[in-house]
Amino acid sequence: MLAAVKYWRSGKKKNLRWTTVRNNYRFVTSERQLFEFAKSVDNSGNQNQKWREVSLFVSKRFDESIAQKLIVHDCDLKTWGIEKARDLQIPNFSISKGWLHNFKVRHRIVSRKVNKFISFREHDMEDDLKVKAEQFVASVKAKIPLYNESAVFNTDQSGFNLEMHSGRTLATKGVKNVERCVQQVNATTHSYTIQPVISADGILLSPMLVVLKEPSGKLSDRLKSSLFNASNIYVECSKSGKMGKEHLKSFFENVYFPSSPQQSLLLVDSWTVYKDRELIDSVKPENKSLDIMMIPPKTTGYCQPLDKFFFRPYKVFYRRITDKILILDLNIPIRNRNEIIKIHSLIHNQFSSPRYLIKSQFYFYINLFLIKGIKA
Repeated sequence: MLAAVKYWRSGKKKNLRWTTVRNNYRFVTSERQLFEFAKSVDNSGNQNQKWREVSLFVSKRFDESIAQKLIVHDCDLKTWGIEKARDLQIPNFSISKGWLHNFKVRHRIVSRKVNKFISFREHDMEDDLKVKAEQFVASVKAKIPLYNESAVFNTDQSGFNLEMHSGRTLATKGVKNVERCVQQVNATTHSYTIQPVISADGILLSPMLVVLKEPSGKLSDRLKSSLFNASNIYVECSKSGKMGKEHLKSFFENVYFPSSPQQSLLLVDSWTVYKDRELIDSVKPENKSLDIMMIPPKTTGYCQPLDKFFFRPYKVFYRRITDKILILDLNIPIRNRNEIIKIHSLIHNQFSSPRYLIKSQFYFYINLFLIKGIKA
């Protein structure tokens, strides 16, 4: 429209004939239309065009805020709209609920729960972290040919609550308070740790380390005698339910080295205890060698295979079991140490099935060799 009006007014003494303008701009249907275009141009656009400008401006501000990982509310969208409307001098402008709803539908904007808070410093470092992750992936790809797929491993820790259930449930539409029962509320906040090991060919190593939470930090002889004996679970304990230096030593001595080949490559996170080679070498058999590669700090979300794939379905599986125990009204105390061992033993057994091998292998490679945000 701007181009058509400019061309129409380009005559030396007077405006060009509208039929001449139509030869270059087919949408021009009459001279009257050219006058209307000229009026809109002189007034910085007609009303509908100004509304579209407002919408584009709000959309741009929203995209910029999301790119900066800022919290945005409906009132912010309204403020940006009113700000632009004042610049365009739109009379009697107001952001109605209908306009706001249509704008959000048109741009696929919805309200979501914030999963994680990060500092501005971490956000500014995001590009640097991706570069570090890419460099690490490149170094791993260079080393993998030196080993068999069955000799390349990844291990990581993950916390579990003593009683853990799904965070979502079916409910009647319109209900404001959704409350659901658990066996013991305190057990939903106290945690313990598991540490699985997965190989590049999709095998889940057995046994898997489970560090239980015990007030004394150790299991008495009486408790050991009554403990459920699962061949695919190795049990340790601590006061907090978290792993320490001695637990890592036990992990290598009783879990990793008995199941690993003579030469192996292990990918681990940046936990400082992994840097203590004396601790690891003290339990390493003489006939075995171990090459450890540490994933750069804060990049596990980009290139840690267990973080990228394994733990999510594992925890979904765990929650489905505990939810079923409640809905079937089974007399099973989920938070008890023996029941915890039994559930993990069952899940470990299921995830070791050939049915899951293809998935494990596929996602191991996808998440090891592709950085987050790059599609296969």
